[in-house]
Amino acid sequence: MESRAQLTQSYSNPFNSSSSVASWLYWYDIVNNTGMTWDSTTDAGGNTNSGSLEVSIPWVGTGDQQLWFGTWDNAYGYDTSLTMIGTYITNISCDIHVDPSSPLDANGDFGTINIGFYPGPVLWAASSVTLPASASNGWMHVSIPVDTTTPGLASVSGICFQMATYSAPLSGTSLFWIDNLDTTATPNYTNSFDTSAATKSWIYWYGLNPGNSAIPWDGTTDANGDTNSGSMEITLDWQGTNNPSGAGQQQAMFGSFANRYGYDGGETTDANAFENIVCAIHVDPSSPTNAGGNYGQIQIGFMNEWSSITWSASVVTLYTNAASGWTNIVVPIDHTTAGLNSGIAGIFIGMNTYGGSGGGLPGTTQFWVDDLGVVAASAPLPAPTLGSLQTPVQGLNMTPSLQGPGDLDDRYNIMTDNETNLAAASVGNGNLYSWVGAGGPVTYSITLNEFPGQSASGFQQQIFMCPGAVGSEVDPDWQEPNCIFITVQYEPIATNTYITNGITITTNTTTNWMGVMDFQYKTNLPNGNGMIYNKLALTNVANTNLWPVEPVGQVMAPLGVGTWSVTFNQNTNVTLTSASGATTNFTIPAASAALFADPLTIYVGVQPNVAGGFEQLCNATQFSITGSGTALSDDFLADTSLNTNIWQIDAQDPNAIVLVPADQAFWLAWSIPDTGFYLQTSSTLGATNWTYLTGTNASAGAVTALVQQGGQRKALIPDSSLPSAGTGFFRLIQNQ
Repeated sequence: MESRAQLTQSYSNPFNSSSSVASWLYWYDIVNNTGMTWDSTTDAGGNTNSGSLEVSIPWVGTGDQQLWFGTWDNAYGYDTSLTMIGTYITNISCDIHVDPSSPLDANGDFGTINIGFYPGPVLWAASSVTLPASASNGWMHVSIPVDTTTPGLASVSGICFQMATYSAPLSGTSLFWIDNLDTTATPNYTNSFDTSAATKSWIYWYGLNPGNSAIPWDGTTDANGDTNSGSMEITLDWQGTNNPSGAGQQQAMFGSFANRYGYDGGETTDANAFENIVCAIHVDPSSPTNAGGNYGQIQIGFMNEWSSITWSASVVTLYTNAASGWTNIVVPIDHTTAGLNSGIAGIFIGMNTYGGSGGGLPGTTQFWVDDLGVVAASAPLPAPTLGSLQTPVQGLNMTPSLQGPGDLDDRYNIMTDNETNLAAASVGNGNLYSWVGAGGPVTYSITLNEFPGQSASGFQQQIFMCPGAVGSEVDPDWQEPNCIFITVQYEPIATNTYITNGITITTNTTTNWMGVMDFQYKTNLPNGNGMIYNKLALTNVANTNLWPVEPVGQVMAPLGVGTWSVTFNQNTNVTLTSASGATTNFTIPAASAALFADPLTIYVGVQPNVAGGFEQLCNATQFSITGSGTALSDDFLADTSLNTNIWQIDAQDPNAIVLVPADQAFWLAWSIPDTGFYLQTSSTLGATNWTYLTGTNASAGAVTALVQQGGQRKALIPDSSLPSAGTGFFRLIQNQ
């Protein structure tokens, strides 16, 4: 078994910048421990923005050798922090070009090189490549198979070259270049938790246990009964000091492939190469069971390098047989999941007691995880297929893009640039977006041009307002202690009502579908939202916090589209105005209002809430703040891109937010996975010279946006990229 977690995947170094040779050294004999040179003027593809690794060896005429190498992590010389299992690597390939001035040996060749792994084995029987005289005419492509029976392949850190002249001496300086150094591998990751180092990156991320606290290794419990190995021990006290009420709670946990420390995104992969996530789980028999007679449910998926959850799979119920031994878990990967194609940095495990198969757990759950890994896809993935052309909607497009079981309450927002604002505020220069202390009315207004219909009932457009030094979290309405929470939804109203100061006013008894704006808020409640959703009257003895009935204000309109606004006056007076012009007035306590003084961060976005809300477009054409110390007016129809002088994206998935400017022809979508495929266009179907719209061969601005939403990749194609005024063809091509 291996002593650490290892991700094995294909490796590529196109030597496209000087940093690409950071770990490359002349190792020994002629030149020792000396950094190698990147040559920006020589590239196998003729790319003026790339280069290659230059190799220069000064032979003295007698038999000798030179070894040189670089590592996967490529941070510095002898950087062995990332390793792979060499037996999963099938080929090593590269392009080589020899300078014509290099000496020839007695055979009329430029010599022979061997290619292998660092720190060893350096070579094997099939690793020898002769550099013929023709290698000076252009670039020669080299590909050698890896002999996986060679000893020492269990843990390799990079690629090593050797050139020897014992049998055929060279006199003079051999000068040549290496480019496009690649390995082909059967993707694999395994963590058998053999030592305490195996849990270095594993943390209790958020939820029940203290955030970012380490998950321990247990050297006494192993799925295979190996006394020299162990497992990862997880303990969740659902009714302990962190949750004495026993209310529904959650625990998110993750570890990275690189596994050197928490939040280590140093090793990432395309998870479409995998078919399943696997592990073994054993539950302590003393763990509580729920109403369903089981130990609860866990969720297993992937983490991306920004430490957000990329769900690929699935909910697993821990039945009582998991306590009598080890249960082998196999979680299929859904390759249509957004975000799998790049940046996947580790594995996520989650558990909650909100519901699921039996709901709550009264006590402490303890279980162990061992032999955690991913299994390579057993068959090639199907090629992507192009969809139909769709007319884009100009303005700020907000579309919930993730569709996993935990994505119903994902937030997709833009936020005012809080970090810049706080820095400016510290010297008296910050944006003053708050109404508190203003000399007159302050109005926050948004115009919605497109809003989901009845099939997405529950979908919300939202405006959050949070004071002070907010964090980088995507759920400020949960994490921040103070939050104004304003939503617009399209809902069936059984009785046409509005709410003011917690009192429901009924105007008729007709059932209508209505656009509804709710005003809710919370104060002094970090990491919670109970106040925002409180329904207990002040007179109810269970309302020990004396929270108001929420929403404290509500106004309606026949549709969700139109201009909705909130106006504050004299700190505590609030007026809601609907898209139809209807208004309602109410007040909030002065002590509560005072908490929202500047600096105030504004969030504008959407949340799906229901499965019907996934991939539903909400389009805004403007947002404004008038009457505040600093006015804000953003006409999304006039913008050519999101105005980063005002906004930054703060979303569970940044793909969900797209500013669509004028002069856009259409959206073109295709299925995923699409790794290695690129979009091209031509004015004629039989053309031999198609134009790339995506990939490194595409010109800047060929597409306005390229996003993944749900099970599709979508390209926003501007008018300027159409191949002709009347006719155009599009195709996906593999391996540009």
